[in-house]
Amino acid sequence: MSFQACDNFLRRALERAGLDHKGYSTHSFRRTLITRLSEKGVDLKTLQSITGHQDLKVLVGYIEANPRRAQRAIALL
Repeated sequence: MSFQACDNFLRRALERAGLDHKGYSTHSFRRTLITRLSEKGVDLKTLQSITGHQDLKVLVGYIEANPRRAQRAIALL
């Protein structure tokens, strides 16, 4: 199944669910997956293996910043 076919399937499903106006996309799900795995402590090399990113700089760009996560990290000191 091609990326375009998956994207079209997702867009139709979101339309039927009335969620097409929420900004969901295959990209947003990818971003959420990478962020959640990072929050669970999965290291960058493993994330790179899962996602297929060649460049770690690009992969890191997918990880969303979270002020609470920064506060928890500082609290570990």
